[in-house]
Amino acid sequence: MSKETKSKKRRLLTLFDIIIIILVIVIALVAYKMTSSGSSTDSQSSTVTYTIELAEMEHGSAELIAPGQSLKDNIKKFAIGQVVSVEVSDTVISVRDGADFTYASQSPEGMQTALITVTAPCTVSDSAITVDSGFAVRCGESVAVSGPGYAGAGYIVAVERGQ
Repeated sequence: MSKETKSKKRRLLTLFDIIIIILVIVIALVAYKMTSSGSSTDSQSSTVTYTIELAEMEHGSAELIAPGQSLKDNIKKFAIGQVVSVEVSDTVISVRDGADFTYASQSPEGMQTALITVTAPCTVSDSAITVDSGFAVRCGESVAVSGPGYAGAGYIVAVERGQ
C-alpha cells in the first residue's frame, strides 16, 4: 500500500471519529437540558406555616415554648422555623374498657399536649415543600423538635402554604 492510501484511510477514520464525538456531545447536552429545565422552573421560593403537635409532654415543659423562638430538628439538627404561637392543653387518650369493649377519654396526670405553629422560608416544588435548611414539611410526618430548654416528639398536623 502506498502512503497516499494510508493517509486517506486515516483522514476518513479521523473524520468519522469527530462526527461520533459531536453526536455524543449533542445528545448529552439535549439530555442535560431536558432534565435540568424541569426542576428549576417548577420550584419557587415562599413561606410555609405548619402546626406540630407534641403530645405527652411533662407538665410545665410546654410553658417553655414561646413565640419567636427558633426550632430545630432534634435528629438531623436542621433549622425548621420560628414559633408563631403555642396552644397548651391537657393530654387526652382513649382507653378501652375490657368489660364492655367501649372506649373512654382520660387525661393522664402530669401530661400536656402542645400545638406549635411554626413559620419558615421554603422552596415549593411539585413533589415537596422543603424548608431552606433541607427539612421536608409533610402533613402526618413524624418530627422530633428542640428549642431552648425543651424537646419533644410529635407529628405535623397541618400545613399552610404562604404566598
